[in-house]
Amino acid sequence: MSSLPQQTAVSQGGLAGAVDAARRERVDRAREGWICRLMDTSRRNNLLYFRDLTKGTLDIPDPLSDATTGLLNGDEVLLSRLFLDANTAQAAAKLREIGRRALTNLEEKGLQTLFLALGMATWPSGDGGRPPESAVLLIPIALKGHVREGRSVALQRTGEPQVNLTLLHALETEHSCTLDPEGLLAGIVNEGEAFDHEAVFERLRQGARDIPGFEVNPRAVISNFSFQKMAMVKDLRERAEEMIGHDIIAAISGDGPARETINMLQKIRGEVDSKELDRIPPENEFLILDADSSQQRVIAAVLAGQDGVIQGPPGGGKSQTIANLIASLTAQGRRGLFVAEKRAALEVVLRRLEETGLGHLVLDLHGADISTRAVMKRVGEALSLIRETTPVTSESIHEPFSDRRKRLNEHVARMHIPRPPSGLSVYELQGRLLRLPGEARVSLRWRGASLDRLDASAANVLCDLLREAGGFSSLFFRDDPAPWTGATLADGAAVQQAMDLAARIAYERWPELRDALNQIVTMTGLPAPTTLDEARNLLALLEEVAHTLTLYDAELFRQDLDVLAVDLAPAGRGVMALAWAWCTKPAFRKARQNIRAMRRSGPVSAVHLLAEVQAAADQCRRWRSLSTPTSIPIAAPDLETARRRQDTLDTDLAAITAFIGRQDLGAMSLDEFGNLFNALATDTVTPFRIRRLLEIEREIEQWGVGALLNELRVSKPDPLLWTDMFNHAWLASCLDNTRLADPAIAGFNGNIHEGFV
Repeated sequence: MSSLPQQTAVSQGGLAGAVDAARRERVDRAREGWICRLMDTSRRNNLLYFRDLTKGTLDIPDPLSDATTGLLNGDEVLLSRLFLDANTAQAAAKLREIGRRALTNLEEKGLQTLFLALGMATWPSGDGGRPPESAVLLIPIALKGHVREGRSVALQRTGEPQVNLTLLHALETEHSCTLDPEGLLAGIVNEGEAFDHEAVFERLRQGARDIPGFEVNPRAVISNFSFQKMAMVKDLRERAEEMIGHDIIAAISGDGPARETINMLQKIRGEVDSKELDRIPPENEFLILDADSSQQRVIAAVLAGQDGVIQGPPGGGKSQTIANLIASLTAQGRRGLFVAEKRAALEVVLRRLEETGLGHLVLDLHGADISTRAVMKRVGEALSLIRETTPVTSESIHEPFSDRRKRLNEHVARMHIPRPPSGLSVYELQGRLLRLPGEARVSLRWRGASLDRLDASAANVLCDLLREAGGFSSLFFRDDPAPWTGATLADGAAVQQAMDLAARIAYERWPELRDALNQIVTMTGLPAPTTLDEARNLLALLEEVAHTLTLYDAELFRQDLDVLAVDLAPAGRGVMALAWAWCTKPAFRKARQNIRAMRRSGPVSAVHLLAEVQAAADQCRRWRSLSTPTSIPIAAPDLETARRRQDTLDTDLAAITAFIGRQDLGAMSLDEFGNLFNALATDTVTPFRIRRLLEIEREIEQWGVGALLNELRVSKPDPLLWTDMFNHAWLASCLDNTRLADPAIAGFNGNIHEGFV
């Protein structure tokens, strides 16, 4: 397992069985390439070509002094003891710069680079350049006290001495001199004994005796050395067979069969179902820190033997997952190796384990300052703690945990069960409702059978219909400037009929009637009518006058018809009144005689004469109301043609009124009337749009949601909100239906639920 700033890799790739020669060749070639990239044998490498620096290196004057020996043996030694006769202040200044660089390397790169280099090996260079001067032993040290004050600063060894692996690599590659670092260090550091570095130097001299001019000079230098890559080189050289047999490493090296094996394993490894995690018995789960489902899936996958890479930003829970994984592996009796490039990554995991009382599960081996004594002490403490720890009784925790987890899982299941008619869960219903804009909230709801019809498919159909209807919003709201707005055109036949009627009225019926009226007005001297109703009244008056003139001479309208009507009035009061008037009222007899004299159609009864005189009087009054107080009604020319044209127009108007719904045509001014029908006749687009809009409205009403159309017409929202308003009404209705069907959902209490959590 490897933890990096942005990812954690978990690898458990197994060893392959027998490997073929081609695979061995590929892995060996890749391994040698990795070694070459890790190795630096140039003169820039201060582990091979040491170079004194003005501020970056500090030579100890006497490598064989008692103070130096004490430092090598682990004593805390003051800087002033190491520089008895030298300028301690100058040494402290150099040491301060060296310590600052070491701290930067540790904090930014995770590298421990502060070492005391003891002994310098050198031999003639094969290229004639500057000969190598390579440290033999590297001893990790630490600075203590205030470095600014040379007298109070001290140095102390913090780890075991290490052989400079770069030196051994150079001797092997240049001179075929293979030396074992463990063999060089064997027996030089024993409990209670002095550090015998001369023994190491002697072994090195013996091992390199065949190298001309090879020698080891006694020198002690404090500086920053970085040799961590050499540990990887050592592993790459010593673990060749294991690397060849490892499928993942072989795949990385370019071996095709190994890659196929890895791909096959990836395909057969199933994803960890988050729901299954909640079915793990608590006695089989050993998570010591909070973990969400994604982290638990990682742990379950690793415990099942899978490889993987865990990606996430800093602070995303990788170290928390590693701590849980260490505890889980340990509980199963398994071992794990956690390595990190930076010390900080390790410390986070170690701190988490310490805080949970499980720090004894891990052994910290990071850095060069880890000594064998410290490791063994840590192991002893862990063993002692394990022996003294009493068994844990966990039933009192597991039982209520299982019960509450069951409650919570049941609630999750209820929240995610698809519910009719929408097919959505409560979680999805609430989520969709929350995503709708506030302007889409409506109080409209559907219940029972009306709601049962509205499944997800129906909702999609209705949303599409509403989106299409939104393209006719002005026609839908009845505020479109088009003359056809508000018309009822149910189908194609209605559209064609209405358009034909409009064209016929505009281009035939109305112009013909208008011409006839103009001729009548010209001949009679009457004023032109201003509305269609006035035109009808005018023609009616002219017809009545014409009828009267067929019965009487034109002289009738020159009589005082009101007086004649008064004189003849007894005829309308019955037979007795008529007989009495005949006997006693000369005016009655005279009036009757005058009227009969002007009548062309023969004698009629007095009652009939009275009615005709009253009608003529009414006609005269109406004529004069239109003309002048003294004008005389006359017969209009070609009145029959005008009447026929009026009737034809009225027939077409009655037919088109059924489509356009206009009841004010008769009261409109004739100019407005003409303009209206001209506009209707020339607008050949809107009728078809209205037809489609009405089809959409009928389809919506057939789904039982016609009330939504009324809601839209009343509130007049932006058409972009129409589908959201439907969805709000539909989703809220579905949610109400779920509450009715499931009391546990209806009675959910967040505070109580949080208590169970």
